[in-house]
Amino acid sequence: MRPYRLSLLLAIVFAPLLASAQPLADKVPADTLLYVGWRGADAMGPGYAQSHLKSVLDASDFSQLVDEFFPQLMARIAQADPDAAQVLPIISALSKPMWKHPTTWCFHGVDLPAAGGAEPFPRVFILCDAGTDAPQVAATLRRLVDQIKNPPVPVNLINQGNLVGICVGNMPPTLDALIKGNAAPSLAADAGFKSVMAPVTHDPVFAFYINIEGALAATEQAIKTFAPPEVQAKWPSVREALGLQGLKRFAYAGGFDGKDWTESAFLASPAPRQGFLANFGSTPISADVLKLAPKTSVVVSAARFNLLGFVNAATTGLAQFDPGLGQQAEGFLGQLNQMLGFDLRKDFLGAFGEEWVAYTDPNTGGYGLAGSVLVNHLADPARAEQSLSRLEATANGMLAAALQQEHMSVSFQTRIVGDATLHYLAIPLVTPTWTISDGNFYLALYPQAAAAALDFVAKKGPSILDNADFIALRKRLNGDKADAITFVDLARTAPVNYGAWLAVSRLLGIADLFGVKSPIMVLPPLATLMEHLAPGGSVSWADDAGWHVKSLYPFPGSTLFTTDPISTYYTSASGAAPAFAVSILLPSLSRARETANRVKSGSNLRQIGQATYLYASENKGQCPPDLGTILKTQDVTPQVFLSPRGTNEFPDNLTAGTPDQRAAWINEHADYVYLGKGKMVDRLRADEPLAYEKLELGDQQGTNILYGDGHVGWVSAAEAARVLKLDAPRL
Repeated sequence: MRPYRLSLLLAIVFAPLLASAQPLADKVPADTLLYVGWRGADAMGPGYAQSHLKSVLDASDFSQLVDEFFPQLMARIAQADPDAAQVLPIISALSKPMWKHPTTWCFHGVDLPAAGGAEPFPRVFILCDAGTDAPQVAATLRRLVDQIKNPPVPVNLINQGNLVGICVGNMPPTLDALIKGNAAPSLAADAGFKSVMAPVTHDPVFAFYINIEGALAATEQAIKTFAPPEVQAKWPSVREALGLQGLKRFAYAGGFDGKDWTESAFLASPAPRQGFLANFGSTPISADVLKLAPKTSVVVSAARFNLLGFVNAATTGLAQFDPGLGQQAEGFLGQLNQMLGFDLRKDFLGAFGEEWVAYTDPNTGGYGLAGSVLVNHLADPARAEQSLSRLEATANGMLAAALQQEHMSVSFQTRIVGDATLHYLAIPLVTPTWTISDGNFYLALYPQAAAAALDFVAKKGPSILDNADFIALRKRLNGDKADAITFVDLARTAPVNYGAWLAVSRLLGIADLFGVKSPIMVLPPLATLMEHLAPGGSVSWADDAGWHVKSLYPFPGSTLFTTDPISTYYTSASGAAPAFAVSILLPSLSRARETANRVKSGSNLRQIGQATYLYASENKGQCPPDLGTILKTQDVTPQVFLSPRGTNEFPDNLTAGTPDQRAAWINEHADYVYLGKGKMVDRLRADEPLAYEKLELGDQQGTNILYGDGHVGWVSAAEAARVLKLDAPRL
């Protein structure tokens, strides 16, 4: 059997995940652990005919993209790759009918053989109600199955009327009964499935469902059967720390709400919840924090998040999982407290409030990242400012020490604006800035944005709560009880970002260079697009039953137009990301360089060890008398004997010198101490030091040692002193 054929089969079986309804749920066993249903592009329901999605697709070349471009592209790839020529036509023959017709992908668990038996293998199946395309799909699947010789697991073809598909792994008996139309418990009739599907989108185009309880039970059985004893012993602690026993089922669905597209999710996790799940709150986001975002904002996100509660839950979970890890985490936090001069939990994390809001306002700094601001309504403004100032002072000290040899200066500086003090990191491209005013913490990429945010609050201008579009969307989503809410004004952001997305869409034009005609209007004209754009957003909330999410947008993918992919990439990847990386990681660059030098030095010692063994094989097992002899007789360069952690450099004038001159210099200036003189290679112990890097090099915290069996290990300075001292009498 060719491996790629089974890989192709698995790819086809898993492919619907990429497309991600209750379609065919009556043909799926009730104990299925994971279910993905797709209604089919030809049957997306009555809502599709009047939807924004249909209008946008009709005004674009989307149908050409699916029906012509992708098949031609796969054919072109097949011309250039013999293996692809055998598999891509099969993918092309299956993908189109599965896209058109109702299809479901399911995971039904794992076959667990007895301990020591065969490898476990998942039971996965895909079903498609292919209509008139059923004979063609069945024939294609049959051809694929026939090509797989001696598969490691059972592979069964499913073909019952218009219902076709494939099952990898042992076919569940209930599945066979449902396919044949016999009475059997189906997923559609399962009480647990119906309970989590009820709160999500009705009449969905697609749906996603996980039986978390069942998956955890299968996981526990696998752990009992296959896991080593230490994992079995720790599993209950892991389950408790994460609160997994409180998770029941999860459902996610998408469909039409009038002309718009809506998606919703529900995680069944009844109260009271434990572990990380205890952080799910039920307190709505307050009007006070929403008032911090201007009315003219084009993007607003507000949520509750308890920094201190998250860290406490993480450390508690670690301690429950492994007391040693918990002690290490507490020890690390204690070291940070000593270094910073304050209690990180109490004085820093505890000073922040639970409510956060982030917004992008054109009047603050434009439509992109420059106009974005993050605000927190502080629990203790005085403590927050004091701890942030100390943190800033510590960072300045570390930056100064790290950059001293580079003759550079990077530091946080301050600027007074009105009654507020702006603290900013003085680096190119972006200038991360924070300030505290009127009990609020502000963070922005530029001081101008922070100053504009302060000015807005000081003037008490109209907020997002005065925005009619925000009010209407919040009402449609029943967002008054939400503990998190997002709002995007697509009609205002799309004209700004449309041009950049046009450029991105033309990346398909690469195919034209190879003879495959690409669609030129993947995006509709802007005027047409604007007719179908309106504000969108999402809300989430928790209640005693679990966690809920609901969103509403004009059509799937419309949120792309909230960002400029080109300027966002260059601002974040070329500006903000490196800038923040410099501010956070620069103090660690010297450590990273030291680590790299340790690795290179270890490589040098390994080469010395290999050369020693080669010399011995040519000299009746006798080790070379010194490093200079290795240089003269073996194929190594002088640089092998010089550690990157040292300062020695091989003189240029000796490059053309005699072998004896070069050997003499190495014996005098090498950064490694050789211990093999007079020894026979076959009498070396595996743990016997043969050479080592001089202890005074680098940060002097440890060294590399070459041992008698040729391996190199890094040991601490104390361990090196002990090992070398113990072996000293024998050397």
